[in-house]
Amino acid sequence: MVERIQFLRRQMYNRAREEFIDEPIPTNPARIFDVGRSTHSKDVGSPWNIGSYHIGTEQTLQIVFEEFSTNTPNVYFQVRHDNIGTIDTPYLEAAGQETRIGGISEPLESIGTSGYLRVDALGPNVAGAFQGIGSVGNVTIGAKVVGYFI
Repeated sequence: MVERIQFLRRQMYNRAREEFIDEPIPTNPARIFDVGRSTHSKDVGSPWNIGSYHIGTEQTLQIVFEEFSTNTPNVYFQVRHDNIGTIDTPYLEAAGQETRIGGISEPLESIGTSGYLRVDALGPNVAGAFQGIGSVGNVTIGAKVVGYFI
């Protein structure tokens, strides 16, 4: 008995090169951020920048997953790009909570525009609007963004 195995790969359009390319198989993803920040109180009203990563002119970044954690309640994380705007705003309600969004089989955004990808931490004020995180004591916030370049 002869078995036939057929491999299929999706193609994606690369705007920078103006051509179709085979979808890469993410065997060695790049870690964009892997940050845990521990510090004392931050001025209320200003976001807490956790990290940033520059995407070059002819690069396309495929974000595979994002992970967030905090030891303080009511924290919003904002993943944004300078030229595109806000990409994601996960919310962690309880102290000690962690969340993971996306995965190898369910990748998130594909960003082909040059600029900085940034992750900020924000907390809600009384009216629910974004503001900086204020704390008495130590706050530990973690963010990990993993992706690969196409």
